[in-house]
Amino acid sequence: MADDVSRVDDTIMVRAVLERYSRAIDRLDGDLLESCYWADAKVNFGVEEPVANFIQRALPSLRDRYDATMHSLAQSIIEVDADHAYAETYNVAYHRGRDGGRSTLTTVGNRYVDVFHRRDGEWRILHRQVIIEWSKLDADVTITHPVENFPLAHRDRNDPAYRRHAIS
Repeated sequence: MADDVSRVDDTIMVRAVLERYSRAIDRLDGDLLESCYWADAKVNFGVEEPVANFIQRALPSLRDRYDATMHSLAQSIIEVDADHAYAETYNVAYHRGRDGGRSTLTTVGNRYVDVFHRRDGEWRILHRQVIIEWSKLDADVTITHPVENFPLAHRDRNDPAYRRHAIS
């Protein structure tokens, strides 16, 4: 029974890293993104490279190329084996940008195939392979939902999600 509880706890902790990654990449939060990976991690977003190179290249590229992104996680299959975990996570990533004078939306269906390692009780990604299933480009995309009464999203730590509100 204790092993089952420990496995569930480990699975939840691995999933939390996946969710932290989505926030970090969408908010362009380099510190939070670094906290998802071990310093010796490798990633493969088309080319395998050290995670530090990916972070240094990806955040400025996303900032320059897109007005907003949203990485929406779906199901994960997570297998824990002692201090390693193997995860396959489905993801749909939305990228709102501009091409000339047109607003665009690039939607990508992909999977993260990750190896996690636990060190000193903390789970982080040791290796990530991104597998693209499909992608779609929509042009002349406009915001059709009335947004004037909603807080605006920010691509940094000024985003409302970083604020903590008192509960009364």
